Amino acid sequence: MTRRKQEILPAVVTNEKKQQIMMKMIHNVQGSVNDALTRAGYAAKLGQSYGKDRDLYEALGYPYTLTYDRYYGRYLRQDIARRIVNAFPDATWRGKPEIIEKEESDETKFEKEWKTMVKDLRVYHYLRRADRLSGIGSYGILLMGFDDVAEAKDLKTEVSSAKKLLYLQPYSQVNAEIKEFNKDASNERFGKPEIYSVNVTAGEGMSGTSIEVHWTRVLHLADDTLESDIYGTPRLQPVYNRMQDLETIVGGSAEMFWRGAYPGLSFEADKETNLDAQSMSDLEDEIKNYMHGMNRFLRLQGIKTNQLNPTIADPDKHVEVQLKMVSSVTQIPVRILTGSERGELSSTEDKENWNDRVDERRVDYAEPMILRPFIDAQMKAGTLSTVKDYLVKWPDIDASSEKEVAEINEIRIKIVKDYMTSGADTIMPPVKFLVKFLDWDEEEAKSVTAEVEHTMAEEQEQIMADEKAKAEAELAFAKQTGARPPAPVGV
Repeated sequence: MTRRKQEILPAVVTNEKKQQIMMKMIHNVQGSVNDALTRAGYAAKLGQSYGKDRDLYEALGYPYTLTYDRYYGRYLRQDIARRIVNAFPDATWRGKPEIIEKEESDETKFEKEWKTMVKDLRVYHYLRRADRLSGIGSYGILLMGFDDVAEAKDLKTEVSSAKKLLYLQPYSQVNAEIKEFNKDASNERFGKPEIYSVNVTAGEGMSGTSIEVHWTRVLHLADDTLESDIYGTPRLQPVYNRMQDLETIVGGSAEMFWRGAYPGLSFEADKETNLDAQSMSDLEDEIKNYMHGMNRFLRLQGIKTNQLNPTIADPDKHVEVQLKMVSSVTQIPVRILTGSERGELSSTEDKENWNDRVDERRVDYAEPMILRPFIDAQMKAGTLSTVKDYLVKWPDIDASSEKEVAEINEIRIKIVKDYMTSGADTIMPPVKFLVKFLDWDEEEAKSVTAEVEHTMAEEQEQIMADEKAKAEAELAFAKQTGARPPAPVGV
């Protein structure tokens, strides 16, 4: 042990204690080195084939190690990468859930407080932002600013007697480093963060300011977790190579078009033509005037021009393959991923599959891991009234838009019209038709059919009554005037 390290230890520490501390330090260092070597070993093996003779990652330019900066750079600069990160959070929080304490009753105090908080602090807006931000890296946080602190240093203490939630602010894992973990194996929070070191980047004069924050003031978000509840899988990690391939294909296609749009000219001199230095200079000037000036002619003698034929390949198929690979991993249908609609049947199936995935995410992640922990934290802090239980009611994700309802109704009206005018009712009774082709309930179909038949019978009776009254009036008129009486009705 060096003199400097000896000075760090208290003078009362025994030699045995010093040895224990030293062994612990060595163990920690060895653990860190082993972890780093393990990660480096995994990275070094990526892309290797044919033993170690071929390295696809090196040949294709894929990075071995992925960092938050790489993910964030893709998110900021690459269109499809941003869509992948935002797609699920945007769809999840698009329909704001309703929080209900008691169904079929007057609005409770808890419900009123929650609605006020949502409105005043735009809670769902910040939950969606935090959800997006957490997916760029391994986790993110939502800082909850309670009114129980007097200055920034008090944020390190546990929330005690807050009366109001003042603000919400999302931070990425880069700006919300976990400084301390709970090491008490008998505690329910064993292995979870205790203290965060938050780099406050918002606000004038506060850029770069680091503050320590207690976990009770933080909502921790980590999506797609495996062994750890703290660290999730960045949404771009499994498709990062595909992102680079798409960048290469799309960028290469643009460059190919740029170069192929005007492929250029070649100048071929006759064998007898003798070009001296002055002739070459004049030829270069002539070509420059044609290429960059307004001249649309070339004055050439003994020189023939040939237009080069461009070679432009269609990138659609290559892009399609990459998007299919991305879709298979992210579970975002290609048409949802790109926002395109090709064919009613396919787009409807894609929408249904997508809605199923979003609904699963609401039930399995957004509600139990984000929304309920947030509400529970407010009740524990004192900013919401404490209730025994509450219901999270998400809006129907399959609900049709006004346009879709109008289109469906138009199709149904046409089906009914064709049925009535085609005489198909002699083959298939109306009740069976409504149940089979319009997906009506049988009782509802019977009720409507009976009502229609009753209405039609009344209309027929009224017609017969009107005709009888008319005939009687004409007969009476004929008797009075001596005119020939009309023929009986139906003759």
